Amino acid sequence: MTEANELVPKLEEGFRLVLRLRAELRQAYAQLEQAGHPPSWDSLRTPSAGPEEIRGVRGRFLALAMALAEQFEAVMATGVQVKDPETGLCDFPSVREGRPVQLCWKLGEPEVEFWHELDAGLAGRVPL
Repeated sequence: MTEANELVPKLEEGFRLVLRLRAELRQAYAQLEQAGHPPSWDSLRTPSAGPEEIRGVRGRFLALAMALAEQFEAVMATGVQVKDPETGLCDFPSVREGRPVQLCWKLGEPEVEFWHELDAGLAGRVPL
């Protein structure tokens, strides 16, 4: 559990950045959609096509998508199992009383304070 709690500040920072990037990405998507140029695989493969203002937003959309993927990978590289990126919910594989369990943490919680059985999920969270 000590190892899990040592990760909390890094996870807190990582999830806050993920949420900010997701919000910015949604905003860029909405701008493109409103302008009649919603992002598609084809349009993103050729970001320099189209009107200048669209190219700028499309480039921003791509940069945000790449930054979001990088940040999400950085969170995953900590070894946690992300269950819900919107709420920052994640599990840490652990052992409790000789059996495998999941320690459970959610963005905003000061430390890892809950655990659950492998098949229980969020609804089965029990205080440590």
